[in-house]
Amino acid sequence: MTEGSAALSSGPRPEPLWKTWDALANKRGEHATVFHTNGDKYRGQYEGNLRHGAGTLFFKNGDKYEGEFQGGLQHGFGTHWVNKDGQLRMQYRGGFGNGKRHGQGILAFLDGGKYDGEWMGGRRHGQGKMIYTDGSVYEGMWTEGKRHGPGVLCVCHVSDVPCRAPSACDAR
Repeated sequence: MTEGSAALSSGPRPEPLWKTWDALANKRGEHATVFHTNGDKYRGQYEGNLRHGAGTLFFKNGDKYEGEFQGGLQHGFGTHWVNKDGQLRMQYRGGFGNGKRHGQGILAFLDGGKYDGEWMGGRRHGQGKMIYTDGSVYEGMWTEGKRHGPGVLCVCHVSDVPCRAPSACDAR
């Protein structure tokens, strides 16, 4: 080695500082509230830096979801509330799959209507009962969000005559 030349170390190089900080920021397990850059807040469990397990997600617009997550998405049983004039109102309670309504669940529409039944990929699909705001009731099969297949529709208050169909309307 000549004078003025630097000796190269043959030992392991230290990790860059950004890698250390990144590893420390990796979220896993239970966490206090985490504030996201889009304005949402989340309190709950993480796995692999994604929401996973039980948690509560507060959306920037004031809506709220409380339930199960998998891979960062709503997955499993949960409840979604909407912010209506500063008040939280339950909109949906039931199953979720990959961030969409899936399985059995109840959806309360803001206009007062209500659907209780099966969901697939965020749409009414399978057996379900829809109660409309005018009191009419449809109970039967749904496909991709539309009434389809066997079912009973009881249209109420047509020509000011109350609905008297058996089964579907009597259960209102």
